Amino acid sequence: MSHRPTPPGATAAALVVANPNARRVRRGEWRKPAERALGRRYGIEIVSVGSALEAAEVVRTRMAAEQRPAVVVAVGGDGTVRLVAQELAGTGVPLGVIPLGTGNDFARANGIPDDVAGALDRIVRRSTRAIDMLEVNGRPFVTAGGIGIGAHAALVVPWLKALHPLARMATESLGGAVYRISAGANVMLRPGLAERVRLTWRVPGETADQSMDVRAHGVFVANQRTMGGGIALPVPADNADGALDVCVVHDVARLRLLVALTRLLRGSAVASNVFSAWRAVRVTIETERKSAFFGCGDLVAEGTKFDVRVVPGALRVLV
Repeated sequence: MSHRPTPPGATAAALVVANPNARRVRRGEWRKPAERALGRRYGIEIVSVGSALEAAEVVRTRMAAEQRPAVVVAVGGDGTVRLVAQELAGTGVPLGVIPLGTGNDFARANGIPDDVAGALDRIVRRSTRAIDMLEVNGRPFVTAGGIGIGAHAALVVPWLKALHPLARMATESLGGAVYRISAGANVMLRPGLAERVRLTWRVPGETADQSMDVRAHGVFVANQRTMGGGIALPVPADNADGALDVCVVHDVARLRLLVALTRLLRGSAVASNVFSAWRAVRVTIETERKSAFFGCGDLVAEGTKFDVRVVPGALRVLV
C-alpha cells in the first residue's frame, strides 16, 4: 500500500485498487502514469490486494470512512471490477477502470480504452454514465453470467492459473483468447453438458411471470453483449436499459454448437433453435443437479436455484 499527498487545491481522494494476480498489473508499468495523471487532481491511495475478499474489504472500509473517496479505480480484469463495483453500488461514487485483466469485457462494453493512457484520460475527464447491475441470489455482478457451458468455460481459466506458474504464464499470454479456447474445448470434450432447466421470468412492463422447462447446454444472463474475452452473445443487450437478457443454449449436437460458437466469435447471427434469447427484469433458473453460476468470469453462486434480477442505474462509471 502506498499513499501520495493531496496536491495543492485538491481535496478529494482517489482510491486505486490493484489486483497483483493479473500479469499486466504485476509488471507495474501502469503505476507511474496513474500517479501522474490522477495526482494532478486527487490525493491518491494505491492498494495492492492479495485476495478477492481483501479487495472488497478495502473498498468497504474506505466507503464507510467520514471522508470517503471521490472516485475508486479498479486496476485489473472483470473480476476486480465486480468486487469494487459491488461496494460502490448505490453510493454515487464513480468507478474508474484501468483494464489490465484477461478478458476486460466490462471495459470493452463501456468504451473504455484498453491502453493505460486512454483509460486514465477517461477517469480524469470525469464523464460518468449510470449503468445497471445484476444480482444472483443477492450477489452482484456487472457483465454476464450463467450456468452450464458458460460457467464451465469461464471457471476453468482461474483453475488453470492456479495449477502451476507455467500454466499461469501460458494462460495469461493468451489473453482473452483463453476463454474462447476453453469454450471450444468444453463444447467438444466435456461429458454430460445438457441438463433439464426450469426458467421463470418476468418481461419488462408485465405483472405476471412466464415459465418453461427446457433441456439446455447452458443459460446465460447478460447485462451486456460481450463476454468471455470478446464472445458476442446474440442479444441486443444494453447495460443501462433497466433489463437483463436471458439466453438459452439449446440441447443440439456438439458439432452444431461449435459452429454456432464460431459464428458468435465473428459477430454473426445464430439460429434461434440453437440460441434463443429474450429480455426480462428478473429470472429464476432451477436445475436438476447442483450447478455453478459464474459472473464476470468468477464463481458467484452454487446450488440448484438461482434468482437473478436487474438493479437499474446502480453504478456510476467513468467513461
